[in-house]
Amino acid sequence: MNESQPELPRKPVFRLGRVLLAVVPLAVVACAGLLAWGYLDLGNRIHRAMLPPLVQVTGQVFLDAKPLKGAQVFTQPVGVRCNGAIAVADDEGRFALRTDVDGDFLDGAYAGEHRVIVLGLDPDAPSGPFKPPLVTPPECSEFDTTPLRIHVDRDPTRNHVEFRLDRPPPPKDAKAKKAFPPKGAKGKGPPGAKGKGPSGPKDAEGKQPPAPKEDASKSEKP
Repeated sequence: MNESQPELPRKPVFRLGRVLLAVVPLAVVACAGLLAWGYLDLGNRIHRAMLPPLVQVTGQVFLDAKPLKGAQVFTQPVGVRCNGAIAVADDEGRFALRTDVDGDFLDGAYAGEHRVIVLGLDPDAPSGPFKPPLVTPPECSEFDTTPLRIHVDRDPTRNHVEFRLDRPPPPKDAKAKKAFPPKGAKGKGPPGAKGKGPSGPKDAEGKQPPAPKEDASKSEKP
């Protein structure tokens, strides 16, 4: 009786067809995704779809209880990576915020919290090559220091804001200096005092001319 020999394990056979069937569809999907991401700008489309809506915002700027003509208003959204809004006030200090969306300025600002800076130039400053000084508080000119905040509601009827600012005090070096006393004050008398006699006439160089000499013949006694 012949004993049957045990069968040896078969070696795995590399089947290229099966590998291609698994890899090719994945490669096609990846290439299609890259093309769509680049040419169809899917990244920006997805980002814009996740942004809060643009809502109209109006307001008015006052300085020392008077409308501030030409005030510049800038906002910075808090907690959201998106563009802030800007506006320039009219003669009555009124403004309407607008936002840059892909190069086009659209009415409104993104809903949510915003920091605000307000810049106002001195309208009475003389025209010239130098920029007029600011008349608004300096802390309101930087996002890191401004105390101004607004909340843009999704209901546009609730988005009217007012900024009432006070003109900052002049810097110390700009205050009027104390008038120095005129020369000869404080008991010193006018120039030429202290027993020296009054100042005589001066020539073109500011020097006093020499005193005239006495005639020797008149000074001799007979």
